[in-house]
Amino acid sequence: MTEIMSSSNESFERCSRDCSVRNFWKRALVSCEDIIRQHKSACLKISSLLAVKDKVWIGTSAGIICVLDSKSNQLEIVPNGHTGHVRFLTQMETLCARRLVISGGDGVEVYRTGPGMGTGIPTTEGREDSTNHLLFVATDVVAEHCCLEGFTALLAFLSTPPSFRTLLIGGKFCVRKSLALPSTALSPIRWLFTPRTPTVVTTTAKMAANASKTRFALNTPSADAADANCRHNHCQNGGECVQNPIRSQHSFCRCAPQWTGARCEVADPCFGAARCLNGGTCVQSHNSFRCLCALGFSASLCEIQLPSICDTNPCANNGRCQLRNTLQDYQCACADGWTGNRCEREDHCANNACKNGAKCHSKQDGYTCECARGFGGAFCNADVDECARTSDQCSGNGFCLNTFGSFRCNCHKGFTGARCEHRYVPCEHDQCLNGGHCVPHYQTLSFSCQCPVGFSGALCQHNVDDCGANLCQNGATCLDGLNTYTCQCPAQWTGPYCSRDVDECSLRPHVCQNGATCVNALGSFSCICVNGWTGVTCADNIDDCAAAACFNGATCHDRVGSFYCECPPGKTGLLCHLDDACASNPCHAGAICDTSPIDGTYMCSCPLGFKGVDCTQDVDECRESGSPCEHGGTCVNTPGSFRCDCAVGFAGPRCEVNINECDSNPCLNDGTCLDERGSYRCVCMPGYSGIHCEQDVDECQSNPCLSGALCTDLING
Repeated sequence: MTEIMSSSNESFERCSRDCSVRNFWKRALVSCEDIIRQHKSACLKISSLLAVKDKVWIGTSAGIICVLDSKSNQLEIVPNGHTGHVRFLTQMETLCARRLVISGGDGVEVYRTGPGMGTGIPTTEGREDSTNHLLFVATDVVAEHCCLEGFTALLAFLSTPPSFRTLLIGGKFCVRKSLALPSTALSPIRWLFTPRTPTVVTTTAKMAANASKTRFALNTPSADAADANCRHNHCQNGGECVQNPIRSQHSFCRCAPQWTGARCEVADPCFGAARCLNGGTCVQSHNSFRCLCALGFSASLCEIQLPSICDTNPCANNGRCQLRNTLQDYQCACADGWTGNRCEREDHCANNACKNGAKCHSKQDGYTCECARGFGGAFCNADVDECARTSDQCSGNGFCLNTFGSFRCNCHKGFTGARCEHRYVPCEHDQCLNGGHCVPHYQTLSFSCQCPVGFSGALCQHNVDDCGANLCQNGATCLDGLNTYTCQCPAQWTGPYCSRDVDECSLRPHVCQNGATCVNALGSFSCICVNGWTGVTCADNIDDCAAAACFNGATCHDRVGSFYCECPPGKTGLLCHLDDACASNPCHAGAICDTSPIDGTYMCSCPLGFKGVDCTQDVDECRESGSPCEHGGTCVNTPGSFRCDCAVGFAGPRCEVNINECDSNPCLNDGTCLDERGSYRCVCMPGYSGIHCEQDVDECQSNPCLSGALCTDLING
């Protein structure tokens, strides 16, 4: 494949260059698997272009990015590209006028490098990932002196929400020094790039947990960002404006699940619909969607299964083949009763014969059980009596009591510990709960607890129920706290004790819908519905067809406050109760028949040239309003129309065109033609005459020469 790259320093004819990039692509694809290389080579094409100063960045359908130097006409492969199409290429300017080229595409791939093909920065991040990725390639390195005070230059890995992953492939950027962590610790950092003022925002655990159902928009300062501090929520469709905690001039929109875009203005085509097949992931793309297919599937909806090692059925005994990293790498999910890399061995542990948490080891002809502590026997179902094994389980300071799978020590007075190994000192290990104060009693080797306000019990373990004499009103629920309580109000009441009525009519959005009037009352509200609506909030459209009487098998269509009867052929009227007079086609051909919904009669709308009840009467255009023909033309009536027989010298449907007889240039010898009504006249030059100025005037005819002189006729003389 050959592409033409042009430079505009001189004229196009002198500067156009022919540059073949196919050989470079083939060399970069050498390290790919055969089936992937064949697939990418078969449909290789340029998918995006970007001009940066004297270089042209070329994105391809194979995911390879190359750079053409317009001065030397040399190509260089960018070793870090995408596994799928390069969707777009763009650029931005960072600190010290350093330029950053950004590519967007599917996955991340490290392509082969060599002489004249660049030097790659190896990475495995995103190698097997089909998720969208951004690749940031810095054309220059940022120096330390370019960073603002409090920032330092750092080469880092950048992470964005799972819906669009980001990698920084080359170059450095200014990072706040307090966040300049080792590169292995930078994965939880999200970057918001702005021209000349890069900032860093850390991701909270809550944001990370909601990442799968939240869309984030990265904003840069502009005249449109008047609501940067979220004073007025500029996010649409229920989106939440979130202010950058580090730089107050920046904000972004956290959209509801069904919306996306910088202001949550674009409906997410992937929401609520399983569009992609075979485990494919739906992603929003340019107001539409596309599918990121699971390994082993392809096409726009992931409906086509690719040839793979699983086609050979490598798993035995009904095992299920699962692709792992490539189309030739697999693992077997074995059916019950089988084990091994290919499910070729019988699993003797499938019946769970080992009991009480024992580990089962399957062998060729059986199995063995590795018992947990406290159990014994072939199947680990026998309890071991630890008290019978040795008399020193409780350190000689207590009685040993066997339990199922273990034992317990009842210590003598003055001793404590799991094996009675410690002398008991009251309050040495504070046993009072909820901040209670432990009071030791050394003579009796006991203690007591002085509980804080709000707690009771020997160990202060009980929270005193403060709801006993609560003041909650209007059906509110009392929630006990620490030495206090709160009232959980019903939706119609508010206040500390749920004593204040909630004015539902002042809420936004309005509780009453479809133009209804809201009337507030104590503890409730009511809606006065407009015609056609009903329900507590006037949200239900009244089915007017329930009481409608459409006749003769007509179909009733409900509307707001009314209904419409769709009549069968031959019937008309508001209720389809009348015979349709137009069914017999009473109007002349070409006329339009209209039926009256009042009485079912018909009325014909006649075409031009006809009149009468059924449009059968011809209109005589030549008599009704005078002759339509101009310039003395004769009008002749025809069925439904007329024609004009024009006088000599005129033409056209109404004889409105005067024929210019001078168009044929009938006058000779430079005579001038004057068009007249139905004719013409020639004005001859001196020395000529005749109708067409065709005759030369003989000036010698009058014998003007005297004394016998010879007269010679000339033109005009």
